[in-house]
Amino acid sequence: MRFAIKKGWLPAVLTAWVGILLFMPGDAVTEGLALFQVFVVTVLLLLALSRFTAMTAWPVSRQRLTSWCVAVAATAIVCLEPLLLTGFRR
Repeated sequence: MRFAIKKGWLPAVLTAWVGILLFMPGDAVTEGLALFQVFVVTVLLLLALSRFTAMTAWPVSRQRLTSWCVAVAATAIVCLEPLLLTGFRR
């Protein structure tokens, strides 16, 4: 768990901040909840990856790339979810 938080907190916060500014401009509560969701999803995905692969043995550059890719994917999932749900309802 420590590995996932250590490697994932900065990419999660930065990508969430950019994603919220681009796709979810709203009130502070909504933005805060989206930031929290992106952080939790990123850490959980990194935790799962580190459990099922030997991610801790990878070179640092590959770990960083994976962390950033997971954070971008988590941001896309959280920030685009309202748009996708309204599209499916129509």
